[in-house]
Amino acid sequence: RRLAVLSRALHHAERCGHLEKMPYIRRLKESQGRLRFLSDQEEAAMLSICKQWGWQDMEDIITVLLDTGIRMGELLRLKKEDVYSGHIVLFETKNSKTHSVPLTARAKSVLEARKDIFEGELFPYDYNGLQKRMQRLVDHLSIEDVSFHTLRHTFASRLVQKGVPILTVSKLLNHSSVQVTMRYAHLAPSNFDDAIKLLEKAA
Repeated sequence: RRLAVLSRALHHAERCGHLEKMPYIRRLKESQGRLRFLSDQEEAAMLSICKQWGWQDMEDIITVLLDTGIRMGELLRLKKEDVYSGHIVLFETKNSKTHSVPLTARAKSVLEARKDIFEGELFPYDYNGLQKRMQRLVDHLSIEDVSFHTLRHTFASRLVQKGVPILTVSKLLNHSSVQVTMRYAHLAPSNFDDAIKLLEKAA
């Protein structure tokens, strides 16, 4: 990733005339690593502690991120007028494409309640402050390798495990390519089993 950042910076310098020639940078393959997502028990524990500590805002944030799969930055930019007809519409996304996400009943309930309280941004908080709260939460529960982005992984993983096609999951995540979403494909082994069964000859 550092090489990728360096390469982009050098390309920009070359385009601006500050670099005579772009040097060759050999890219390295990045290991996918372990895909971390929350279990139902971990989710319940996190939401329960938020209730106990009176962290309604954190409870709302975790709920919406889990049920929509949007990025934390997108959530913090979400405005009152972006929520309507059972959907949220994102205008500022990572790939610059307008993106619409349908809402679950509980995510809709959370957002509609916040629309009655807030004008403009529905989550007007400092990102660093929220990160500290998340760290305190997971430390208290002794949950490892969990961040706000883990909630996005959880959203995708649950859909794949329930048999939702990878292409549909890719669209819901607003990935630039379905290849990015393929990292979740191994979570649906039954789909492969069902595919092979189609080759069996009728007895």
